[in-house]
Amino acid sequence: MPSALRRFTKHFFIITNLVVALLFVLACITPYVNPQRFWLFGVLTLGFPVLFLLLAVFLFFWLFIKKTRRSLISLVVLLLGWKTARETFGLNLSANKENEQGAIKVMSWNVHMFDYYDNKKEPEIKENMFALIRKEQPAIACFQEYAYTLPARDSNYTIAEQTKKLGMPYHFIQSHPLDSVHLRQIKLHFGKAIFSKYPIVNQQHIFKHAGTYNYSFMYADIALPTDTVRVFNIHLQSLYFGNKEYDFVENPVDNDESIEDGSKNVLRKIKRGFYKRMEQADTVAKYIRQSPYPVIVCGDFNDVPGSYAYRTVKNDLQDAFVKKGWGIGRTFTRLSPTLRIDNIFADERFSVESYRRISRELSDHYPIITLLKIKHNQ
Repeated sequence: MPSALRRFTKHFFIITNLVVALLFVLACITPYVNPQRFWLFGVLTLGFPVLFLLLAVFLFFWLFIKKTRRSLISLVVLLLGWKTARETFGLNLSANKENEQGAIKVMSWNVHMFDYYDNKKEPEIKENMFALIRKEQPAIACFQEYAYTLPARDSNYTIAEQTKKLGMPYHFIQSHPLDSVHLRQIKLHFGKAIFSKYPIVNQQHIFKHAGTYNYSFMYADIALPTDTVRVFNIHLQSLYFGNKEYDFVENPVDNDESIEDGSKNVLRKIKRGFYKRMEQADTVAKYIRQSPYPVIVCGDFNDVPGSYAYRTVKNDLQDAFVKKGWGIGRTFTRLSPTLRIDNIFADERFSVESYRRISRELSDHYPIITLLKIKHNQ
């Protein structure tokens, strides 16, 4: 007869496997449920790569000890979640095409205000950011958390100076006061920007709620040599984590807050973010469907692949990372190595030739770049 310890161990592994499988399934159905009612499902999407790895470990563990029937728990669930797994992990071994004739290079980057507040102490960060962009020479660049001032305030942060440094003569910039007394006092303009080497023939800034930064987005119709494309630049609701929240998540034990208070504060902000990103994603998706031109979507989604916001905005578009990326593709420098929250999507009328993440910590986000080519036979 098996010993009590052996029976306990067997039951422990089976139950743990079932719990992980259930959490994995709930994470996979998140895009299909209302985040306002089932927001906790959204939290599970943040841990999707970990749940996937645990299921894979259980699968091989049961096979290794020759318990084939038990391995079916993980196998079936992993197959059911393959769509989310494919959106999460880049599996492309083929080489990227970096000099494809007729392709356009697109960059998306949350530039974190080009380090405005710390520029006097560390002016090299801003200069390195501009140097990186000039080196890459994108044809189209979308920036989130873009900042500029009027010449009387700081000539190094004017639109004219930045346009000159970027080497892209055409631009569409929107800014908000953000209802911030501090920003108005220092005359800093904060928003999003689209820069282009090709003419912008039409532009639109859409507000859902005037004066709120994340409830607006922008698009520009850009006349390429052979086609016109519509480029969306979006920045969905952030969690508004401050140093207190980051410190708690990264080190919950050695913290001034109790674990209970810290957890409540973090979950409250996560819940609020899921609510608002749902509304914003629905609005963005509606405008994407109305586009008369091939669409490119760039932005900081503040949400991971497999989430409601990601799946709603992407819809039938191609994710450049999924097409040409490798690994997890982290784009946010803090909290977790699994956070790919910045994306470039492209219409099916494009072929995705390459995708790269530039691993330089000049902002709290890494810049991402893709090479797109219009399929003229369609």
